[in-house]
Formats: sequence, structure tokens, C-alpha cells
Amino acid sequence: MQNRLPLQQDGNLPTFHDIQAFGRKAHPMTRGSLELLKLDRLIHEPARLLILTALYPVAKMEFLRLQKEWKFKQGHLSSHLAKLEKAGYVAIEKRFKGKYPQTWCGMTKRGREALEAYAEMLKHVCKTTNGEAEAEE
Repeated sequence: MQNRLPLQQDGNLPTFHDIQAFGRKAHPMTRGSLELLKLDRLIHEPARLLILTALYPVAKMEFLRLQKEWKFKQGHLSSHLAKLEKAGYVAIEKRFKGKYPQTWCGMTKRGREALEAYAEMLKHVCKTTNGEAEAEE
């Protein structure tokens, strides 16, 4: 099987349909790749996965610590936390320390269960993919 997409017989670049057909031949969908469709897309987004991974081992973390340690922009982190809060995966608590406002973030039980299920699904995808790869050899 060729690893590169060939030019058409007239020397022109391949069409969209040529590219699609080549992709199906070179990279057929496996059970493992189909399992990826079941992943929680809210968690699968890299920034949100990083946030949940950082919050998982702790009860709570201050917003500024999360922002500094993982080098998020304030608006970017706020936006992702709002989506996770709306899904019920994190709880946001606003307090004051003297005159200074503080925002604390923590995972909810639902968020912990969702991240654990996500991790299990990834393990399942890896097992399925590795099993099929070994069977083909």
C-alpha cells in the first residue's frame, strides 16, 4: 500500500473524494478509533482536561495558583471553568481574605466520576487498539 496520495493520471492534484478514499484505505476506522467518539467532549478539550487533572488530587485550589502554575490567561481559565461549572464538574467559591477577593475551585463528585470514566474509556481505547494491532501482525 502506498503511503503517499498519488497524483491523478492527468497530473493534476487529487480531488477531495480521492483524498477521502485514500484516508479510508490507509487509516480504516477500528473499534478503538470508534470508541473515541464516546469520550466526553467537554473533558477531552486539552485545557479543561488539564484543569480537571490539576484539581483531581486536591480538595480545592485557588484560581490564581491554577492560573500561574498552568500559565493560563485569566479570561481563558475563567471561560473553561464556567463551562465545567455549568456541567456540574467543578464548584466555584468566591471569598474575601480581608479586603481581597479570592476564587477557589474544586471538583464535584460528579466531576470526579466523569474524569474517572473518561480515563477508563481512554484505557479501553488503548486496549482495543493494541489488541487489533497485534491481531493484524
